[in-house]
Formats: sequence, C-alpha cells, structure tokens
Amino acid sequence: MKWVLAVATLFWASGLHADTPFDRPEARAKEIDAPPAWDAILTDAPWSKAKPLTLQSPLNIKFSTPPESTQVRLLWCKDSLLVRFDCQDQSIVLLPGSDGATAKRDLPYYQADAVEVFLDPIGDGRVYMEFQLSPNGGVFDAIYFCTTTPQSTPNFGLEADIVNRDLFFIKEWNLPGLNTAAAVWPASRGKGWSAVAAFPAKEILHRMGKTAFAPGMKLKMNLVRFDYFANGQPPVEITNWAPVLGGCAHVSPAGMGTIVLVPRD
Repeated sequence: MKWVLAVATLFWASGLHADTPFDRPEARAKEIDAPPAWDAILTDAPWSKAKPLTLQSPLNIKFSTPPESTQVRLLWCKDSLLVRFDCQDQSIVLLPGSDGATAKRDLPYYQADAVEVFLDPIGDGRVYMEFQLSPNGGVFDAIYFCTTTPQSTPNFGLEADIVNRDLFFIKEWNLPGLNTAAAVWPASRGKGWSAVAAFPAKEILHRMGKTAFAPGMKLKMNLVRFDYFANGQPPVEITNWAPVLGGCAHVSPAGMGTIVLVPRD
C-alpha cells in the first residue's frame, strides 16, 4: 500500500526563508577491504581510518547550550557503504511499550533517541530512502517516490503542494541485505551509544544500473540525530549534518550533502 505523505511535521510552519541557498557540505568516505566486525562496533580498527563528521543545528533552531556530541564516520568497500554514529547521551530514552523494548522493525524510532540516514544515490530527489536506528538495535526503513519534478523552497524543503499530492512514502519497504548493529557504551567510555549500518551496493545502486561502489562515485546523503531527554527539558534536540528545517529532513531531498567515495591510501 502506498501512503501519501500529507504533511511534513509541525516544524514545517516555522520555516526560515533565505534569499540565497545555504552551502551544502561534502565529505569523503574512505575505501576499506571489508566491513568492520559487527560484534565489535566500538573497537574495530578500520573505523580509525574515517575522519569524524559532526552534526549541527537545523536552519531554524539555535541552541542556548551546545547539544550533546554526535560524531559520524563513513567507510566503503565495493559491496557496502558503511555509516557509524557515536552519540554522547546522558539519558538514553527508548520508545515505550513492549514493541519498543524488543526493537520491533519499522517503529517510529525518531520519537525517542535515534539517528537517521537519508540517501539519494542519483541525487535528483525522485527516489530516496530513510533509515532510523535506535540505541537498542531498532531499525526503521522506508522509501520515498516523487511523481513529479521536485520543486523546493529556499530552505530545501519540497513545496507543500508536492508533499501533499506527489510524494509517496512506503513504510512497508525493507532494504534487502541491510546490516545494522547498536551498543550502549560501557561505563569506562562515558554515557552514550553507537550504531552502525551497512548499505548494500546491489540494492542502493539499482536505479543507477550498477552493482558495486567504486572510487569517485558521489551520493547524496543527510545524517540526523534525535536526542530526547528523560526530564523533558528540552524535549528534543535535532541535529543535522546538512542543515535543513528542524524535523523536515524527510521532505528535504534538495538539502542533502554529498558523499564522495575515495580510494584507500
């Protein structure tokens, strides 16, 4: 069943309008021979080859105090694109209920502590993917189809008429071959958690007619964190690698940054 995404989020109405486009970030992902060990996501040596990226505030939100630290690392091999989040977190908040506790697939993990990856391999805003990861191993994946030429506001969000009429959101879609892992940090490291995802080339690049990642390839991506607080003050901090309006990364394909796949040293 296809669901039309009728509204963006309550954040949509608080849009900041700019006269000129904001710069979009670019980062390099370094090649490795094979994915790191999934049972050692905090310690496996290949991650040391990746320069950490930091997340920043959305376009329409200014934090009164610095948000909790989030670092993201990117690697790739011919079969997989790898993303790792390391999240400082003084109070990990999980979705309530038995489904949340057991990390059932495709729950709305962004309503509690979670990280998100948005991926548009071609970069035309016509077909892009959303992934959410929770501290206890929960996974959400969905795909978006825009049935018209995407038109965006100066803040990178799709025009409201397109969101309401031409953007289709398929929650039932699951990415074949997706591998993920998550772990809460040991006390010796501090308070926080990490999550890793490996996106399979064969599926991610299907629309491009390719089956393997290669040096020089460029992909559009955004990286997001939802950081909730146990005492509700503030209720949530949202940070983005490529800043868009808070809570609107899912309807802002034009705001994604660029990942460049570079060869090993």
